[in-house]
Amino acid sequence: MNEDNRVNLVMLFQRLDMEHDLELQHTITLASKLFDTPVSSINLIGKDIQWIKTNIGLDVKETAADLSFCKHTIKSNKVLVVSDTLKDIRFVDHPNVVSSPGYRFYAGAPLISRNGYRIGALCVMDYKPHNLNKRQVSLLKLLSEHVVSLMESKISLSELGENFEKQNIILSKIAEIHSHEYRRPITSIMGLISLMEHEDFIPSKEYLMMLKKAALELDGKTRTIMNLINDLRTY
Repeated sequence: MNEDNRVNLVMLFQRLDMEHDLELQHTITLASKLFDTPVSSINLIGKDIQWIKTNIGLDVKETAADLSFCKHTIKSNKVLVVSDTLKDIRFVDHPNVVSSPGYRFYAGAPLISRNGYRIGALCVMDYKPHNLNKRQVSLLKLLSEHVVSLMESKISLSELGENFEKQNIILSKIAEIHSHEYRRPITSIMGLISLMEHEDFIPSKEYLMMLKKAALELDGKTRTIMNLINDLRTY
Protein backbone atom coordinates (compact mmCIF):
# COMPACT_ATOMS: atom_id res chain seq x y z
CA MET A 1 0.00 0.00 0.00
CA ASN A 2 1.41 3.37 -1.06
CA GLU A 3 1.20 5.57 2.04
CA ASP A 4 1.24 8.84 0.11
CA ASN A 5 -1.71 7.69 -2.02
CA ARG A 6 -3.52 6.52 1.09
CA VAL A 7 -3.05 9.87 2.85
CA ASN A 8 -4.16 11.77 -0.27
CA LEU A 9 -7.33 9.69 -0.32
CA VAL A 10 -7.90 10.38 3.38
CA MET A 11 -7.66 14.11 2.68
CA LEU A 12 -10.29 13.75 -0.04
CA PHE A 13 -12.71 12.21 2.44
CA GLN A 14 -11.66 14.64 5.16
CA ARG A 15 -13.35 17.50 3.33
CA LEU A 16 -16.77 15.84 3.71
CA ASP A 17 -19.09 17.32 6.31
CA MET A 18 -19.68 14.00 8.05
CA GLU A 19 -20.40 15.44 11.46
CA HIS A 20 -23.87 16.59 10.41
CA ASP A 21 -24.65 13.64 8.15
CA LEU A 22 -27.77 11.87 9.45
CA GLU A 23 -27.04 8.57 7.70
CA LEU A 24 -23.60 8.30 9.26
CA GLN A 25 -24.94 9.43 12.63
CA HIS A 26 -27.60 6.73 12.49
CA THR A 27 -24.91 4.17 11.66
CA ILE A 28 -22.79 4.88 14.72
CA THR A 29 -25.91 5.07 16.88
CA LEU A 30 -26.78 1.61 15.63
CA ALA A 31 -23.22 0.42 16.35
CA SER A 32 -23.42 1.58 19.97
CA LYS A 33 -26.76 -0.16 20.42
CA LEU A 34 -25.68 -3.39 18.73
CA PHE A 35 -22.51 -3.73 20.80
CA ASP A 36 -23.79 -2.05 23.95
CA THR A 37 -20.98 0.51 24.09
CA PRO A 38 -21.15 4.15 25.22
CA VAL A 39 -18.64 5.26 22.58
CA SER A 40 -18.66 4.79 18.81
CA SER A 41 -16.98 6.81 16.08
CA ILE A 42 -15.96 7.05 12.46
CA ASN A 43 -12.29 8.02 12.24
CA LEU A 44 -10.04 8.99 9.34
CA ILE A 45 -6.32 8.52 9.85
CA GLY A 46 -3.93 10.83 8.06
CA LYS A 47 -0.17 11.05 8.28
CA ASP A 48 -0.05 12.78 11.66
CA ILE A 49 -3.68 13.29 12.65
CA GLN A 50 -6.69 11.13 13.34
CA TRP A 51 -9.91 12.99 12.54
CA ILE A 52 -12.98 11.93 14.49
CA LYS A 53 -15.57 12.72 11.85
CA THR A 54 -18.73 11.70 13.67
CA ASN A 55 -19.16 10.09 17.05
CA ILE A 56 -21.17 9.23 20.13
CA GLY A 57 -19.63 9.71 23.56
CA LEU A 58 -16.58 11.80 22.57
CA ASP A 59 -15.90 15.51 22.92
CA VAL A 60 -12.81 15.75 20.70
CA LYS A 61 -12.56 16.27 16.94
CA GLU A 62 -9.04 15.00 16.35
CA THR A 63 -6.09 13.33 18.03
CA ALA A 64 -2.48 12.64 17.17
CA ALA A 65 -2.24 9.63 14.86
CA ASP A 66 0.42 8.11 17.11
CA LEU A 67 -2.10 7.98 19.99
CA SER A 68 -4.85 6.52 17.85
CA PHE A 69 -6.25 3.09 18.72
CA CYS A 70 -7.39 2.85 15.11
CA LYS A 71 -3.83 3.02 13.76
CA HIS A 72 -3.60 -0.64 14.77
CA THR A 73 -6.88 -1.44 12.99
CA ILE A 74 -5.73 -0.13 9.59
CA LYS A 75 -2.74 -2.45 9.57
CA SER A 76 -4.96 -5.20 8.16
CA ASN A 77 -8.34 -5.76 6.55
CA LYS A 78 -9.65 -7.63 9.58
CA VAL A 79 -11.73 -6.40 12.50
CA LEU A 80 -9.55 -5.72 15.54
CA VAL A 81 -11.08 -6.71 18.88
CA VAL A 82 -9.32 -5.87 22.15
CA SER A 83 -11.44 -7.40 24.90
CA ASP A 84 -9.37 -5.88 27.73
CA THR A 85 -6.88 -3.12 26.97
CA LEU A 86 -5.00 -3.79 30.22
CA LYS A 87 -4.17 -7.28 28.93
CA ASP A 88 -2.94 -6.13 25.50
CA ILE A 89 0.66 -5.02 25.12
CA ARG A 90 -0.30 -2.47 22.46
CA PHE A 91 -2.65 -0.62 24.81
CA VAL A 92 -1.63 -1.38 28.38
CA ASP A 93 0.46 1.80 28.73
CA HIS A 94 -1.74 4.04 26.58
CA PRO A 95 -2.63 7.33 28.35
CA ASN A 96 -6.32 6.90 27.48
CA VAL A 97 -6.24 3.50 29.17
CA VAL A 98 -4.21 4.13 32.31
CA SER A 99 -5.82 7.53 32.94
CA SER A 100 -8.98 9.35 31.91
CA PRO A 101 -11.13 8.33 30.11
CA GLY A 102 -9.88 4.82 30.95
CA TYR A 103 -10.92 2.71 27.98
CA ARG A 104 -10.96 -1.04 28.67
CA PHE A 105 -12.55 -2.31 25.46
CA TYR A 106 -11.94 -1.47 21.81
CA ALA A 107 -13.19 -2.97 18.55
CA GLY A 108 -12.54 -1.45 15.16
CA ALA A 109 -13.32 -2.38 11.57
CA PRO A 110 -11.12 -0.79 8.90
CA LEU A 111 -12.72 1.56 6.39
CA ILE A 112 -11.47 0.16 3.10
CA SER A 113 -11.95 2.22 -0.06
CA ARG A 114 -13.01 0.62 -3.33
CA ASN A 115 -9.37 0.71 -4.50
CA GLY A 116 -8.19 -1.11 -1.40
CA TYR A 117 -6.81 1.68 0.79
CA ARG A 118 -7.48 1.56 4.52
CA ILE A 119 -8.40 5.17 5.28
CA GLY A 120 -9.69 4.84 8.83
CA ALA A 121 -11.95 2.80 11.06
CA LEU A 122 -15.41 2.44 12.49
CA CYS A 123 -14.85 1.70 16.16
CA VAL A 124 -16.74 1.07 19.39
CA MET A 125 -15.27 1.47 22.89
CA ASP A 126 -16.24 0.93 26.51
CA TYR A 127 -14.89 1.66 29.98
CA LYS A 128 -15.19 -2.01 30.96
CA PRO A 129 -13.97 -5.22 29.30
CA HIS A 130 -16.11 -6.67 26.53
CA ASN A 131 -16.06 -9.42 23.98
CA LEU A 132 -17.62 -9.86 20.54
CA ASN A 133 -18.85 -13.13 19.11
CA LYS A 134 -18.39 -14.04 15.44
CA ARG A 135 -21.79 -12.65 14.50
CA GLN A 136 -21.00 -9.29 16.10
CA VAL A 137 -17.62 -9.14 14.39
CA SER A 138 -19.36 -9.71 11.05
CA LEU A 139 -21.90 -7.00 11.86
CA LEU A 140 -19.17 -4.48 12.68
CA LYS A 141 -17.44 -5.31 9.40
CA LEU A 142 -20.72 -4.89 7.55
CA LEU A 143 -21.32 -1.50 9.17
CA SER A 144 -17.84 -0.35 8.16
CA GLU A 145 -18.54 -1.31 4.54
CA HIS A 146 -21.81 0.62 4.74
CA VAL A 147 -19.94 3.69 6.02
CA VAL A 148 -17.44 3.54 3.15
CA SER A 149 -20.26 3.15 0.64
CA LEU A 150 -21.98 6.25 2.03
CA MET A 151 -18.78 8.30 2.02
CA GLU A 152 -17.80 7.27 -1.51
CA SER A 153 -21.26 8.07 -2.84
CA LYS A 154 -21.04 11.53 -1.27
CA ILE A 155 -17.61 12.10 -2.84
CA SER A 156 -19.01 11.03 -6.23
CA LEU A 157 -21.97 13.40 -5.89
CA SER A 158 -19.64 16.21 -4.87
CA GLU A 159 -17.38 15.65 -7.88
CA LEU A 160 -20.40 15.33 -10.16
CA GLY A 161 -21.71 18.66 -8.92
CA GLU A 162 -18.35 20.30 -9.59
CA ASN A 163 -18.28 18.83 -13.11
CA PHE A 164 -21.81 20.02 -13.80
CA GLU A 165 -20.78 23.52 -12.76
CA LYS A 166 -17.77 23.42 -15.09
CA GLN A 167 -19.87 21.98 -17.91
CA ASN A 168 -22.47 24.71 -17.49
CA ILE A 169 -19.77 27.38 -17.74
CA ILE A 170 -18.42 25.80 -20.94
CA LEU A 171 -21.92 25.40 -22.42
CA SER A 172 -22.64 29.05 -21.63
CA LYS A 173 -19.49 30.08 -23.49
CA ILE A 174 -20.48 27.96 -26.49
CA ALA A 175 -23.99 29.45 -26.50
CA GLU A 176 -22.60 32.99 -26.31
CA ILE A 177 -20.21 32.41 -29.20
CA HIS A 178 -22.89 30.73 -31.26
CA SER A 179 -25.59 33.34 -30.68
CA HIS A 180 -23.51 36.51 -30.91
CA GLU A 181 -19.93 36.16 -32.10
CA TYR A 182 -20.79 33.82 -34.99
CA ARG A 183 -23.16 36.36 -36.51
CA ARG A 184 -20.60 39.05 -37.24
CA PRO A 185 -18.23 37.13 -39.57
CA ILE A 186 -21.13 35.23 -41.19
CA THR A 187 -23.00 38.49 -41.88
CA SER A 188 -19.84 40.02 -43.36
CA ILE A 189 -19.17 37.02 -45.59
CA MET A 190 -22.77 36.82 -46.83
CA GLY A 191 -22.84 40.56 -47.56
CA LEU A 192 -19.61 40.46 -49.56
CA ILE A 193 -20.77 37.38 -51.47
CA SER A 194 -24.05 39.13 -52.26
CA LEU A 195 -22.11 42.03 -53.81
CA MET A 196 -19.91 39.66 -55.83
CA GLU A 197 -22.97 37.94 -57.31
CA HIS A 198 -23.61 40.95 -59.51
CA GLU A 199 -22.12 40.20 -62.94
CA ASP A 200 -20.65 43.65 -63.34
CA PHE A 201 -18.99 43.67 -59.88
CA ILE A 202 -15.23 43.38 -59.92
CA PRO A 203 -13.96 42.75 -56.36
CA SER A 204 -11.16 45.03 -55.29
CA LYS A 205 -8.23 43.88 -53.20
CA GLU A 206 -9.82 45.59 -50.22
CA TYR A 207 -13.00 43.51 -50.58
CA LEU A 208 -11.00 40.32 -50.87
CA MET A 209 -9.06 41.21 -47.71
CA MET A 210 -12.33 41.88 -45.89
CA LEU A 211 -13.66 38.51 -47.03
CA LYS A 212 -10.48 36.75 -45.92
CA LYS A 213 -10.58 38.48 -42.54
CA ALA A 214 -14.21 37.46 -41.99
CA ALA A 215 -13.45 33.86 -43.02
CA LEU A 216 -10.48 33.67 -40.64
CA GLU A 217 -12.59 35.07 -37.82
CA LEU A 218 -15.28 32.48 -38.49
CA ASP A 219 -12.65 29.73 -38.55
CA GLY A 220 -11.28 30.97 -35.22
CA LYS A 221 -14.71 30.90 -33.59
CA THR A 222 -15.28 27.38 -34.93
CA ARG A 223 -11.97 26.20 -33.46
CA THR A 224 -12.82 27.78 -30.11
CA ILE A 225 -16.12 25.92 -29.98
CA MET A 226 -14.44 22.62 -30.93
CA ASN A 227 -11.90 23.10 -28.12
CA LEU A 228 -14.71 23.78 -25.65
CA ILE A 229 -16.54 20.64 -26.82
CA ASN A 230 -13.34 18.64 -26.32
CA ASP A 231 -13.15 20.02 -22.78
CA LEU A 232 -16.70 18.81 -22.17
CA ARG A 233 -15.75 15.29 -23.27
CA THR A 234 -13.12 15.09 -20.52
CA TYR A 235 -15.78 15.33 -17.76
